Amino acid sequence: MAKADFANSFGCDIATLSDSCLKLITEYDWHYRPLTPAESEQMDRSIRREIAAGIFPPAGTPEAKSRWERVWTDSLSALRKGLLGSLSPLYLKPAVVLRFYQKFIEPVDPFFETHWHRVLLRGVYENYLRNGKTLYEFGCGSGHNLVYLASLDPSKTYWGLDWAASSVKICQTLGTQGWNIRGRYFDLFTPDLCFELE
Repeated sequence: MAKADFANSFGCDIATLSDSCLKLITEYDWHYRPLTPAESEQMDRSIRREIAAGIFPPAGTPEAKSRWERVWTDSLSALRKGLLGSLSPLYLKPAVVLRFYQKFIEPVDPFFETHWHRVLLRGVYENYLRNGKTLYEFGCGSGHNLVYLASLDPSKTYWGLDWAASSVKICQTLGTQGWNIRGRYFDLFTPDLCFELE
């Protein structure tokens, strides 16, 4: 993966990427092996079987909300014990195979996705969000994105909005721990149309 690939992901020209974002890109190994057609077909069949088996409930269902409440409650408990790293969501985990640019790949670095997410967040922040005074994340989950952004610029106010009460409590707890982060209930499936941004 080249620096131009990241610029393309951010919807900008490579010349507009900041020095700090370009430096971050150089800190990780972006090599990967595309899966063969046979390997890709086998992976595709495996994923389709899991979807057909109902392992992943559709978004917006009570089952999905219940699952997120459990996950974020665990993160909240760990955060209250001082474990800030517990906010890294389970779906950003070491991976053997990933879906990337509409193909299956096998990255050299098992933390490829985590590192790519970090670079993406940095690039989006520096190209689109830097001048805002208040930033909102709708569907903030564990608040890990907000913590990273607040570490880049603690002068802004950050709002985490989510339909899971445990997620809102995570953001509120972060606010009591010195982060300029606040939490509020917001359901994207039945949104409060009177909600106003600061």
